[in-house]
Amino acid sequence: MEEFDHFTKAAVNAIISGNFADVDNPIIKQLAELNRINEELQGESDRGCALLCASLLDNYLREVLSKILVGSKKQLDSLLGFNGPLGSFSSKINIGYAFGLLSQWDVHDLNIIRGIRNDFGHKIESIDFSRRDIADKCNSLKHARNYEIGYPRKRFIMSVIALTGRINTIVEKAAIVEATEDADDPHAQGRRIAHMVSTLREKGARV
Repeated sequence: MEEFDHFTKAAVNAIISGNFADVDNPIIKQLAELNRINEELQGESDRGCALLCASLLDNYLREVLSKILVGSKKQLDSLLGFNGPLGSFSSKINIGYAFGLLSQWDVHDLNIIRGIRNDFGHKIESIDFSRRDIADKCNSLKHARNYEIGYPRKRFIMSVIALTGRINTIVEKAAIVEATEDADDPHAQGRRIAHMVSTLREKGARV
C-alpha cells in the first residue's frame, strides 16, 4: 500500500506543478494526458466537471475489466456495455473490488464520486461544489487526504486523478496472464483470474 501511496502522491504533485520529469513510471504519457484533462476541466462548469470526471473513471474501469475478462469484443461489449450486467458505474466498482483490483478506499471514493455525479446529473436546479452536501462529500474523499486543498471542486478533481493513477499502477504491477488460445479449455478463465488476483494481493492492492 505504501508503494501505491507514494506513486499517487507523486502523480498528483506532478499534475499540480505540471512537471513530469521526476515521475519515474512507465505511465508517464498517461499522466501528461491527465494533466491535459485537468487543464481542460478548469474551463468546465461544476456540473460538466462532475459528469466528465465520473465518465472518465467509468470508462477506465471498463478498459481495465476488458483486459482481465476472457471473451471476444462482442462478448465483452455485451457484459460491459450500457445495457450489460456490468454496464453501470456501480457494477464496475463492485466487480473491480471483487477481483482485487480496487481497495476499500478506492471503492469508497469511487462511490462518493458516483454519488456526486448523480447529484449533478439528476437535479434540474443550479448547483455547484460549494453546496453543503456536495462539499461534505468532497471533503470525505480519502485520496485527497494528504493534500492541503481547501476547495471542494479541487479536492474532487485531485481525487479523480489520484484514483486514475492508482488504478494504472495496480494494472502495471499485475502479471496479467494472456488468455489461452484453446477456446475449449473450461478452466482457462479461472486460472487467468486466480493468477491475476493472487499477484495483486501480493503487491498489496487491497487496504
